[in-house]
Amino acid sequence: MQEGKRLENHTFSQKILIYVKLLQGVFINIYDYIDCKRASRKIQPIFTHIGDFRDYTIENNKIFPLKAAKNNKIYKALLERVGIFGRRRGDRRTQ
Repeated sequence: MQEGKRLENHTFSQKILIYVKLLQGVFINIYDYIDCKRASRKIQPIFTHIGDFRDYTIENNKIFPLKAAKNNKIYKALLERVGIFGRRRGDRRTQ
């Protein structure tokens, strides 16, 4: 795996920062991330729009507990407000 070789000299915290930058504009549900990692599968689905991610997350009841996510650096990096109570600014969908 080439990415692993390029990152092997970085600390865990540095790797997280690198991945956060790479994931800008990409939305991955934490439950899906966990399931795919456990099964050694490619992470799917991946969303490029917050509205689609929000709809998928809410419709499939995949809202990860905030407290649990904040206690894990990887999950914390994947956190995204799903705006259950309203649309997030910049969303292309109308209310």
